[in-house]
Amino acid sequence: QNVIDKFFTGDQHQEMSFSLTSLSQFLKYTYTKHITLTDECCTHGIEYGLGRQDSSYIETNETKTSVTCIECRYPTYLCDLIRTNIMNKTVDTQNDEMIQDAMNVTNDCCTKFRMFMAHRMRCKNQNESIGKIKDEMVERLIQSGGKDVQALMIVDFKIKFEPVSARETTLDHYGKRGIGWHGIHIMYFNLEDVEDGKDGKISKQPVQYSVYLDQVLEDGNKQDTICVVSLLDAALKQISYNIPSIKSIILQSDNANSYQNNFIICAIALLNASNTGHCVRIISFIHTETQDGKTVLDAHFARCMRFLNHFM
Repeated sequence: QNVIDKFFTGDQHQEMSFSLTSLSQFLKYTYTKHITLTDECCTHGIEYGLGRQDSSYIETNETKTSVTCIECRYPTYLCDLIRTNIMNKTVDTQNDEMIQDAMNVTNDCCTKFRMFMAHRMRCKNQNESIGKIKDEMVERLIQSGGKDVQALMIVDFKIKFEPVSARETTLDHYGKRGIGWHGIHIMYFNLEDVEDGKDGKISKQPVQYSVYLDQVLEDGNKQDTICVVSLLDAALKQISYNIPSIKSIILQSDNANSYQNNFIICAIALLNASNTGHCVRIISFIHTETQDGKTVLDAHFARCMRFLNHFM
């Protein structure tokens, strides 16, 4: 926008500003809905864009625009239009450096646009996969007549926060390392009798439940793999005691080093072997490497901190 304000005036400035606003709205809101699973568009077709399958596109026989749609080419088109208009303007020699800076900014924006579109495609692909997991959980529950209850367990550490005490001074507040807070969100389905609002008939339908489990570290604030294994062990025992209907768990975490390592995978096998009496096993472990915003745990942490601050 600063480049447009500097090099465009009048109707052309208004037109370019409106185009940039439209581009911003497209990338923020429309592009995610524009992405589909099966489409031979390299910029919004997930299977083709992420290399899941081969495409009929042959580079020697087809043009570049034949594998992209007009909507996905709009960010590149707008950047090219800005660069072309800047180069066509009459510029004094003393403003060459300013022109070069504007071109560099425009090139960087064009690259960031493509990177953002690729990121949103990976996020959509990830959400589609998690959605399939939930569908499989429901299908498995229905086929077993409500006996085989599977849960999706999301784990994450809250950012360390300083201990809070009433009327603490700055001196007392200094030098504290922070408290470790581990959050767990358990999502599962139960097969229950649900009354249809239209005809009043009662039928067995899956009902979704969400349970939060907070674990606060007492004797230390390390967030290493040993700590994660201990927290998972405690969580499995707590789940088997409070929600005995859950038989298996799909574990989901982000790409933090405390979760994404080989030791955790081996430790999960040991936890399953040691918890045979509790009848709760971790059958799958997935990493949400691509982050597309705040999770349900982030919202849970924020609400808990609100009550904590209000209490203090």
